Formats: sequence, structure tokens, C-alpha cells
Amino acid sequence: MQIRRIFLGNSEIQGKSFYSTDPEFINRVKNVLRLREKSIVQVFDGNGMEYFVELNKVEKKEISGVITKTQISLPTPTPEIFIYQAITKPLSKFELVLQKGTELGASGFIPLISSRTSQFEKIKYERWKLIITEAAEQCELGKIPELFEIQELKNLKIEEGLTIFANENEENHHFSEILPEIIKEKRINIIIGPEGGFDNDEILSAIQKNFRSISLGKLILRTETVALAIVSAIRLSHKIL
Repeated sequence: MQIRRIFLGNSEIQGKSFYSTDPEFINRVKNVLRLREKSIVQVFDGNGMEYFVELNKVEKKEISGVITKTQISLPTPTPEIFIYQAITKPLSKFELVLQKGTELGASGFIPLISSRTSQFEKIKYERWKLIITEAAEQCELGKIPELFEIQELKNLKIEEGLTIFANENEENHHFSEILPEIIKEKRINIIIGPEGGFDNDEILSAIQKNFRSISLGKLILRTETVALAIVSAIRLSHKIL
């Protein structure tokens, strides 16, 4: 039987004992996964440790169990990748980037507003955090990627790592040319524009900030595809180059 893996949230671990009154954790275990007494669940703390718990109490307001095994989580993939993604309409496209970006080992997400960002519906941070958490559970990430506050592209300042931005008008620098350089960095920042791309002022501003303009080729990709294509290439090439 497959052992389900869940982020422990506000649950408590004391020695060999596991205890939780966290409503979200209880709902996941009791109502979503339908686990009962004697079930084994794998919980992780987001700080590098995993615990296998045999449940001995599964109630409406309380879950407890005995820790039968501990292990170290998988290390965070390198380099760290932070995705600065323009908010999309519909938001489901942005949520796809959160989900799949997490599965590919992104370290964090920064929602962006640019000059061509379409009017979008109300932001639901808690829903976004849940999408990221569930993706981290599924792909066995030891650390849950961070979700940052919305930023405006025109005011964006990035002081760490190598920053690249996908520019459909770029003619001189293809992504593949700088990939060997990219994967040697400890942190990569990827800036992705909305449908319609960046305007001329945004491109000029990015270049003035020493962000690296790159092309992904002649095909025009949807905004939700671009970040995933870049992260996939970095992850796959990291073990090859």
C-alpha cells in the first residue's frame, strides 16, 4: 500500500510522539486521504526531516501517532531557481506554473504585474500556498517553495544571482548559448512576461539592470509554458554539462 506524504504544518513532534490539532492537516488525513488508526503516513517538516507515523488516534479535532522511522529529506535541487511570473488571466495558468514549477524544484515564486498584465480576478494566496504545498508533497521536496508578495515589474530589484528574462524579440542570445553559465550559478532568477510579452520600456529597463535577455527560439510559447521550459532545461542539463 502506498504511504501518503503530507506536510505537517502546525503539528507537533516530541520524541517518538506525533500530535496534531491543525485543522488543515486533520482534514487532509481524515477527510481527503481517509486514513484511519493503524495507517502509516509520512510527514515532513519543511526543514529537512521526514517522519513515518503510525496513527493511533484519528478524530475530528485531534490526530496522534507514534513515529516509527525518521529520515533526512532529499536535498534542495541546485541551482536555486526563483520564478518571477507575470500574473495571467485566467489565474489557472499562473497556478499551473506554481504546481509544475514546484515539481521541477523551484525555490520560490514572485507574482509580477507588468504593463501588459490583463485585469485579473481576486488573488487567493492561501489557495496558491496550498497548490505549492501539495505539489511539494507529491514530488518529495524537503523544503516548500516560498510564495512572495506581488511586485511590479517596473520597480523590480534583484540583488542576488543571475537574472534572465525571456524576450521574444531577442535576436542575438539564445538560451542554449548561456546554459553552461547558468547552471554554474547558485541562484537563477527567471522573469516571464504576460501574453504579449514585455513592452520596449520594460526590455530597456531590464537590460539597464544587467538582466540577461534570451530567446527560446522562433516558436511563440504561452506565458505559462515559458518558465517550465526553462526550468526543465536547467534541471536536465545540470547533470549533463
